[in-house]
Amino acid sequence: MTANNLFPLKMNSSLNVALKSEVIDEAQLWHLRYGHLNHRGLMLLRERNMAIGLPKIQPTATCVCEGCVYGKQHRLPFPNTSWRAKAPLELVHADICGLTQTPTIGNRRYFLLFVDDYTRMIWVYFLEKKSEAFTTFLSFKANAEKQSGYQIKTLRTDREGEFIYKPFLDYCKQQGIQRQLTVKIDSYLQKNRFERSLVEPSLYVQKCDADFLVACLYVDDLIYTSTSKLLLEKFKKAMMDEFEMTDLGLMKYFLGLQVKQSKGEIIISQEKYVADILKKFRIENAKAVATPMALNEKLQQDDGAEMFDSKIYRSLVAIATMKNPVFHARSKHIELRHHFIREMVMKKEISMEFIHTQDQPADVLIKVMNFEKLELFKKFLKITN
Repeated sequence: MTANNLFPLKMNSSLNVALKSEVIDEAQLWHLRYGHLNHRGLMLLRERNMAIGLPKIQPTATCVCEGCVYGKQHRLPFPNTSWRAKAPLELVHADICGLTQTPTIGNRRYFLLFVDDYTRMIWVYFLEKKSEAFTTFLSFKANAEKQSGYQIKTLRTDREGEFIYKPFLDYCKQQGIQRQLTVKIDSYLQKNRFERSLVEPSLYVQKCDADFLVACLYVDDLIYTSTSKLLLEKFKKAMMDEFEMTDLGLMKYFLGLQVKQSKGEIIISQEKYVADILKKFRIENAKAVATPMALNEKLQQDDGAEMFDSKIYRSLVAIATMKNPVFHARSKHIELRHHFIREMVMKKEISMEFIHTQDQPADVLIKVMNFEKLELFKKFLKITN
């Protein structure tokens, strides 16, 4: 007996055995064996004794065959669009966004975006001033052409001053780069009684009596919605006539977000992104749990488990930081945000109120909690599985 009142059992094992538990769905198994035959057909084979050795099939409502779903999908052809590039760098779109409210670590409040029309590859450069557009383009041109082996043939921009700068135009002319200056959509929208959002510069709102129309512009893509079907049709026709745009129908995928629209509801998710993450870490077949973290679990610096590869985590953080410069700035300057809030409280522009932990739904994101409390806060935040 040991000092802690335990009786150790010492055994010499001459054979190492690894066991695996697995639940086999008979209905799905025979569905695959018979070339994706439907469950009703399998049951008919069993009832009429048309197959020897076929067990009794009991299909479940949750059983979904991924191959059958893909095989039965129907996709309509895309409508004819305007001219598109047929090779890399044949057409490059460029635009500048700013002034952003939160600067980057390098104190930059503008970013210049280049989009290759053929590959849809995106380059982002952060600028201190909009006047840096020309020198930044020179750097982008040298880098993109050297790496791809292609040359920029056409550059499409709006008519902002940084893009119609005379040395910029002269350089493109000398290099044989065709310049396409688009009609500025911003001017057109504001001329047609659209109000531009102060918080989100790419968002425009048009009010018409009790109805309104919202439009969001991203490079050469435009999404819009309205409380009035008449306003929608009128706006669509105007944009197609003015800018030769093509209607692609209801939005289904935009900037990494999947959108499902049905009568009375619009569901926005990142289902594909989550699936890709799970697949990358090989946990797509992991079992679901009721709570995101284990209850009463005490974290330790060294729990005896194999060390995790920190490079994978850092790669994920780097991706998130590059995609969201605002997040990057905040992640390094949290104390500035706290000082700002304190100043607002002292000026009495905002007030701070105590919220009991039982009424704090934000705890879902940062704390461990039991299943009942988790479901309560999910319902409050309107989060569905």
